[in-house]
Formats: sequence, C-alpha cells, structure tokens
Amino acid sequence: MALRFPLEDQQDYKGRITFRSFAPPVPEVSLSGIKSVVNSTIEEFKSENPNQNEGIEVGDRFNYKYGTRSNKRNYSGQRVSLYLPQAISFRDAADYQGAELGIIGATAEASINQGDNIGQTIASAARQSLSTFNDLMVGRTGLDQEAARLASARIARQFGGETGGNVAGSTLRVAVNPNKRTLFRAVNLREFSFQFKMIANSANEAEEIDKIIKFFRTELYPSTTGGGTELIGYNFPNLFDIGITYNNQQVATKFKPVYLRDIGTTYNPGNMGYHVDGKASEVDITLAFVEERTLNKQDILEGF
Repeated sequence: MALRFPLEDQQDYKGRITFRSFAPPVPEVSLSGIKSVVNSTIEEFKSENPNQNEGIEVGDRFNYKYGTRSNKRNYSGQRVSLYLPQAISFRDAADYQGAELGIIGATAEASINQGDNIGQTIASAARQSLSTFNDLMVGRTGLDQEAARLASARIARQFGGETGGNVAGSTLRVAVNPNKRTLFRAVNLREFSFQFKMIANSANEAEEIDKIIKFFRTELYPSTTGGGTELIGYNFPNLFDIGITYNNQQVATKFKPVYLRDIGTTYNPGNMGYHVDGKASEVDITLAFVEERTLNKQDILEGF
C-alpha cells in the first residue's frame, strides 16, 4: 500500500522522495540450544580442567547454539512517496582527537619513521629519558643552562604533577613541548532531516495527510515484548530505505538503511482555520533520521 502527497497534479513537479519501512533479518534462537550452552558453561566452571568439556551438542537436536537462521528482509508493504523538498543536506564527518606523545613518544616516532624496530625504539627512548633525569639529579649532565632548565621543568611535572610543573615552568620561564598529534578515532553516523508543508486541496488529500502522519509515528515506536501484562523489553523499530529521484532518475547520494528518530507535526502553522470535517487546512511535518551504521571508503565508491 502506497501513501502519496500530493494526490493531485503529481506531474507538475518531477522530484520525489520515497520512504519504505522494512523489518531487518533477525536470527532465530533455539531455546534448547541456549539451554545446552548455559548448562555446558556451568559445567566448565565446575570442572578443574576447563577444557575437558569441549564443544556443545549442536546438530539435529539443537540446530544451532545462538541462532544462525535469518528471516528474509521483510518489507511491510507500506511506503510513502512525497514531493522532494528543497535543500537536501548531507554531512560526512569523522572523529579525531588530540593526543600528547611527550618526549619519549616523539623520540620513538622519529626513530620508527626512519625504519627502526618499534619495540626497541620505545624502550631505548624511555631508557634515554630516565638516564637524563638521573644525570640531572646527581649533577653530571653536561647540559647548558637552557637545556638544564627544560629538564628541570620536565622532572617537576613528572614528580610534582601539574601544579609542580606549572610552578617550575613559571619560575624557569620554559615550557615542555607536549608533542601533540591528531589521531583518528571513528566515523560519525550520518543524520538527515526533511521538512514538508502539506496543504490539502481536497478531502482525499486531507485524509492522506492523516494516514502519512500515523504511518511515520507508528514506525518510530518499538513494539513491546513480555509475558502476560508485564512489559519485559522492546523490539527494535523498523528501518527505512530512502530513495530520492527527479524525473525517475536517482539524484544526490544514496542512503544506508535509517531509523526514524524524531517526527515533529505542526497543525496550521500559518492560520487558525479548519475544514468542516475537522481537518487542519495545512500541516508541517519534520522527519529526522539516523543511519543504522557508519560508512567506509568502499561505501562512498558505491554511491553512498
């Protein structure tokens, strides 16, 4: 069943955005298989030799332990086709964080970049730094005054903490280079937001708007699971496939499956009039989605 807006004069504007909800594959779980896993685990902990209970009976009796069978991708049969709004925004972002290598890390980095062994390099840098501290403490460094002040500031920060380091740095008028580097951490999930203004030109369009709102609100919420009247947990909401076309040709980049995480509905944002059947004369809808997973380089090459 397809819901559409507008229903009238659909050919006047060729841009369309389609939302299709589906239930992703979910592994089936064998209760007898789980029972076997639990019992075997308990026996393992009781045993003096944890390895004597090798394997778990998995065959014709249990089929599988945790579940390997999946349902086929199940579309609900419901989809919504709306006019393509203006200003569709895509934002790709990655998470980076600053990290301080310190003198040992910076020395090791320089050696590694020259092809030295990573383990030996780090150990050598640590020994060299410790030796310098020891020589300074016993007064046989051979360092000039500038180098000696800097080494003293490093020792003060090492053994006196941030306060000690600040006092030494202020007194000696030197600052220890933290050797900061930018490190890649992760890729951020992409989020999308779409805004639609719907003004019904007929009773049929007003009814269609109500159905569209109910569809999105229904798909945002999870179903519940439990025994009897007691709520035990939630089943994840359905995912959406989003497609953007103009004159039946794909435009912009593609979307990975997304969750609907927010829907805002405003009735009569520009006036106070209602139709005789109680329908609002205009409705604004805002939909916010987040992709199920992050992207990688291969996804971009494939058009996402």
